[in-house]
Amino acid sequence: LLQSVLRNWYSGAISQLFDELEENALKAAEAIEEGNLSKLGEYMSMYWQQKLRVAPGSEPETCRRLIDLLTPYIHGVTLAGAGGGGFLAALAKTSGDARKCEELISKENIPNVSLFSARIDRHGPVVSFS
Repeated sequence: LLQSVLRNWYSGAISQLFDELEENALKAAEAIEEGNLSKLGEYMSMYWQQKLRVAPGSEPETCRRLIDLLTPYIHGVTLAGAGGGGFLAALAKTSGDARKCEELISKENIPNVSLFSARIDRHGPVVSFS
């Protein structure tokens, strides 16, 4: 896998791909600022597809299985880490969809999967003095 990635560095296309990665990250940040979770999910998924172009064949089968399972209930998904599984982050469309994702994953009985929930804080930190 590493050799494949390094070989790709010598390709002119890889420079263009990294420009696309940067542009996508800026668009994702803009979607966050706008509170547009649908667009954020779209950019997350686009980012994952771009990373797969950097390292073709690096998507673990378990992750592909999870992505396929969750797709109807999520805005988008990406995988962080250096191959071999990493950390899959999926952005559920609704809190009900998040629960549905948890149910589906539990029913599938996929080994070595841990679930974590997170929420987007729309207000930011609040500092008060007494």
